[in-house]
Amino acid sequence: MRVDSRNETDPAEVSTIHRPPCDWACDSGSTATGDSRTSTLARCGRPGQAHSLNSRVTSPGVRRWVRGGADSGLDAEQASCTIPATKASRITGFPALRALDDCTRNDTTAERMQEAYSRAVRGDRAVPVAGSEAVMYQGKDLLVSTEWLAGRLEQPGLVLVDAGEPLAYQRAHIPGASGVPHPYLKGREIPLLVMPPADFEALARSWSVSDDTPVIVYDDNASLHAARVWWVFRRYGHRDVRVLDGGFNAWLHEGRPVTSAPPRPQQGTLTARPDGSCSISVDELRDAVAKGEAPAIWDTRSDEEWTGANSRGNKRTGHVPGAHHLEWRRLMQGPPSRRFRPIEEIRAEVQAAGLDPDAETVTYCQAGIRGAFGQFILALLGNNRARNYDGSMGEWANRDDTPLVLP
Repeated sequence: MRVDSRNETDPAEVSTIHRPPCDWACDSGSTATGDSRTSTLARCGRPGQAHSLNSRVTSPGVRRWVRGGADSGLDAEQASCTIPATKASRITGFPALRALDDCTRNDTTAERMQEAYSRAVRGDRAVPVAGSEAVMYQGKDLLVSTEWLAGRLEQPGLVLVDAGEPLAYQRAHIPGASGVPHPYLKGREIPLLVMPPADFEALARSWSVSDDTPVIVYDDNASLHAARVWWVFRRYGHRDVRVLDGGFNAWLHEGRPVTSAPPRPQQGTLTARPDGSCSISVDELRDAVAKGEAPAIWDTRSDEEWTGANSRGNKRTGHVPGAHHLEWRRLMQGPPSRRFRPIEEIRAEVQAAGLDPDAETVTYCQAGIRGAFGQFILALLGNNRARNYDGSMGEWANRDDTPLVLP
């Protein structure tokens, strides 16, 4: 899928998993380096190919640990490549990679292997795998915990979608998850806007989604891309969609299984039904601003974009008149889990930015990705009157008939 370069290179809309943990709190838009989910799984050569780890360790304990053998319900090809790998970035000397490599070279027992992996990924802190650490929200039906999902991976009729980059998905994903062609789900002909309904319908059907199918979406980017896919589903009339709180980051931190083997979904029968209540066009927003009739407007971009210090390659800088600024990432916890902050903290942040969590609101950013996240946040707060401006600044700041102001 061709995506406009102005959208593709959004430094605030790329995976924070690319960066060392210390960059999470202070990063305000630095360009990420490397691709995600580089792990021992990457040595498989092809997705689903037998992995060297199992050729070294064959005890029943290890096979259960790697979700192989009779305990997993996976076929031999899948089982040989399903391990609790570390979906890390290309961070030089990442300790979990060294720990797993040392274990495989030394034919380490299952117990020592788990211990080495735990120390490398989690440090010396004991992290209970069974604990979901999930927080509850007014719109709690929009979120599921890792514990909840772990008990339903093989539930018939449940569709799991990995909203990460395709290469990352090929290297490691939650068992049974289907991947996306690109996390933004933009159109080929009009890359500033969401893909047309016929294209999304065909894509969702390829994931085995029908009109009554429950869908769970996750990513490795603090739920930013998962929220985008959630929004696209709603944009086309499918409401039975939830986001995995913490996504792949929390899943990995808890030592849960991953695989490189793709699923074999049956064809679904979803019918895309465009829902205009989820979005607003450039003409609608421009006219509402000109008449002084615009709803609340939430700018979810970085501080530098808000002030105009970072033009993002746009012809003009600034923000939509009347907008309130709150960067999306302030509503998320940092590593290792990258879950949503507690609901009252989220509500307080939204209110402190001058926004009414219950009011009709337009969200925007550079490419409609962080804007979709803003709409998801408001939905968590119980607000179903939010609309995402999909074209966002990639469209607005490159026209001559749309007003911009600077702080």
